Amino acid sequence: MDKGRRIITVMNKKGGCGKSTLVRGLASVAIDRGERVTVFDTDSNQGIAEWMTEARRQGYWHDRIEVIGTLDAETVLEDIQRLYQGEDEDHLILIDTFGGGSEAHDEMAMTAHLIVSPCRLSSQDVRDTTATGIWHARLKTRVDDPDHVPPFRVVGSHVGKSISESAKAQIAIMFETLPTLEDFVLDRACYERMNDTGLLGVIRDKHPNRSLVQSITPGLTEMGELLDQFDEIIRENA
Repeated sequence: MDKGRRIITVMNKKGGCGKSTLVRGLASVAIDRGERVTVFDTDSNQGIAEWMTEARRQGYWHDRIEVIGTLDAETVLEDIQRLYQGEDEDHLILIDTFGGGSEAHDEMAMTAHLIVSPCRLSSQDVRDTTATGIWHARLKTRVDDPDHVPPFRVVGSHVGKSISESAKAQIAIMFETLPTLEDFVLDRACYERMNDTGLLGVIRDKHPNRSLVQSITPGLTEMGELLDQFDEIIRENA
């Protein structure tokens, strides 16, 4: 066992910012590395749960990943307690939250080791992500021990190969005002295939079109580098 259990909550005030793509990508990497994965899908549209169903139907799933769909924060907390009663292992636990960033998220946030907020490069997305950051800062005033509030990081999402001047301006704002990672989630065709088909590594290994391997590998590498950064942040704040 190297990394053990860790919980990452993916959150943003704005829906459609890339939360579910990030969750699917991180889950894909962890499975590819031999870890166990549990995803809590707390969004009312149950996109991750539907992704699991479709991936199983197509044969691009894995038995080491479990998706639990629930809109109840107490259920999430109870299930996490259950997971911690099991044997020690490398286990990535992801919480995909509903669009928002209010006090309703407090319980799920406080159970995490890290809160991550994906952000598209638009002025509205940056404003909404800033609101999520403000929520995180205010969370420290609502809990008994502010030191127990998990760290918060922002990652640019759906970033194209060509970045407009407007997008560059938003990147500058993000780096100036938010705890933004230097690495972004790029706009890759393999993520679209992942969202439609299943786990990246399983697609790479089982898809009959072997030319897909070349497009899948960069996505796994990118998500793997992000997961490594997240794990390092968690270690530094343990």
